[in-house]
Amino acid sequence: FSTYSKGIGDMRISATYWLLDPNKSMKGNVALGVGVKTPTGNPNHRDGFHKLDKNGNEYIQYKTTDQSIQLGDGSWGYSVEAQGYRALFKNTSAYFNGFYLFSPRGINPLTTYSVADQYAGRLGINYAILPHHGLSVSLGGRIEGLPAIDIFGNSEGSRRPGYIVSIEPGIFWMTGHHTFAFNLPIAIERNRIKSWSDRQDPLGLRHGDAAFADNFISATYSYRF
Repeated sequence: FSTYSKGIGDMRISATYWLLDPNKSMKGNVALGVGVKTPTGNPNHRDGFHKLDKNGNEYIQYKTTDQSIQLGDGSWGYSVEAQGYRALFKNTSAYFNGFYLFSPRGINPLTTYSVADQYAGRLGINYAILPHHGLSVSLGGRIEGLPAIDIFGNSEGSRRPGYIVSIEPGIFWMTGHHTFAFNLPIAIERNRIKSWSDRQDPLGLRHGDAAFADNFISATYSYRF
């Protein structure tokens, strides 16, 4: 049997500002941004679990699903981010971007799951295959994950901290003020690190399990004001 969840997750809304005029600084620029994560996702999604009674008869029990497929964490968060690019040679440029999400709340009281910080970073190369039509391809590296210890607030409760390192091919199309991007990260390393709760083991032996996605697809639309 299987359990699953579907629906709208927590949303992150952010605003960025280019430090240089994008219409004049065509060879390189850096943008800084701030954002807020809203608790729009269901923080206590429930699904049916197959159980057996004392007579061996099967029945369905509805309870909270695993943390790895919860749609939200029931809390507000605050993010900082940066992105930039630099022309290297004809039709080729380097790019970077990253963000860190601060989650001050300690535990989701509905599930006792820990409300964790999150982070992601990307670095790579863009190549314009059709520069006059704004079409480019990219190849780079990506890291994303959850730290074991939050910067603000406590880190108690159940969490699976760790990180994923990926090779990330992508395609990028920019027309006017509109930008469309599609990326397909391919994981080369998945590492589950010890959580705050694991570290409380006096023998240092406790190391919880992990739940990493097999596949991840990123589709992005941006509008420049």
